[in-house]
Amino acid sequence: MPDRLILVRHGAPLVDVEQPAETWPLSEEGRTATARLAERIKPFAPDLVVSSTEPKASQTGYLIAVAVDADFQTAEGLEEHHRRKAGYLEKGTFENKVVELFRNPAKRVFGEETANQAADRFAKAITTVQKLNPRRSLAIVSHGTVISLWLERHAGADGLVTWKMLGMPSFVVYDRKQKKVVELAEQA
Repeated sequence: MPDRLILVRHGAPLVDVEQPAETWPLSEEGRTATARLAERIKPFAPDLVVSSTEPKASQTGYLIAVAVDADFQTAEGLEEHHRRKAGYLEKGTFENKVVELFRNPAKRVFGEETANQAADRFAKAITTVQKLNPRRSLAIVSHGTVISLWLERHAGADGLVTWKMLGMPSFVVYDRKQKKVVELAEQA
């Protein structure tokens, strides 16, 4: 199993306040930024890009896979913290809810999952992808909250600080042996 795992936050979506966030596609700005980010990912030579099934993530993942000449697939469990029932929240309200989510990981703050439940689901999905692809260099394209929760548990990172740092798109390189972040590209 390769020593490094690349965790990528998707590009900026085309926001439609009438639709749930998990249905939003990648915006034109997101596509352009993803192309720039892919150039920064190339030196890490992922040969498989696996993404969340959410359109903004799968479109980001596909664009990266093409740019770095890697295989591409989607996987269940890599999606964002489940919050369909929360509906669209204005930026300030949304950010306050995310802060509360990180501060109270066992409490269902908004949406359908606690932070702990989202982190467990995401960790299980990453483990599954790794077991199915033991000799492949992986890039996982997902979402800011679950990536930050995972890094909090696996790299000792402050999840909330990480969440605030991750732009759309951005990536983190995680060293599996050292169990730490070795690179953070905040935004393309």
